[in-house]
Amino acid sequence: FIVVYTMIFFNGCCFTAVVPSIPFYLQRLSAPPSFMGLVVSAYSVGQIIGSTCIAGWLNDKLDSKTLLTLTSTSGIVATLFYVIGANHWFVLLSRWLTGVSAGWEFTTELSFIASNTSAKERTVFLSSVTAVNLVGFILGPALSTLLSMLNFEFMGLEINEYTGPGWLLVVLFVADFTMIRVFFKESTSSLSDERSKLLMNGEKEKHYGTIDTDKEIDRVERQVVTEQRIPSLLVVGGLIFIQ
Repeated sequence: FIVVYTMIFFNGCCFTAVVPSIPFYLQRLSAPPSFMGLVVSAYSVGQIIGSTCIAGWLNDKLDSKTLLTLTSTSGIVATLFYVIGANHWFVLLSRWLTGVSAGWEFTTELSFIASNTSAKERTVFLSSVTAVNLVGFILGPALSTLLSMLNFEFMGLEINEYTGPGWLLVVLFVADFTMIRVFFKESTSSLSDERSKLLMNGEKEKHYGTIDTDKEIDRVERQVVTEQRIPSLLVVGGLIFIQ
């Protein structure tokens, strides 16, 4: 879970780290003024595609480690397009691909957490995931400000106030890839403790009178939701205040 939470923090940085410098970068690349709106919206469009069309389709076909490896690899490729910056169309393509990677990754991480936590744990874990993502979202511009002071070349590559945020994303995605391949452990758990117990009890009772497993599961889940309602509302209210 430490790997997943770190990646979720990096995911939050992906959007806001480059936004402050994008207008000046596009101006340097002689892009028309209206192009800024396309570049910013391309990230969100990519997130929609990545989280629904790609993650929704592949999450049941591949394991989480493979999916997260693919998202990190696509993120590295996408951000390299940004720092190359041959023209403003490269920037647009980069932000769209970065959005696809971020949406795909975030959905996969949520799916992993949901399938490896019990019903009682899930609310706490998913709430904290949102908080970590928001922290990355908030700190992204601060990191971009620090990088704006850079101005040098390394092996013929420019690292300055325009490309510095892009290089930051390259480093973050490389760190994601390394953590996944070295530290991430795939779990075989797919059912919550409550659901597993109820299914087992239903199987044991089949010769002595069956129970309505679906209704019993719903009853347990409603009980858990009721117990978690007040803490959850406090967490959500705090996150809205922070945002």
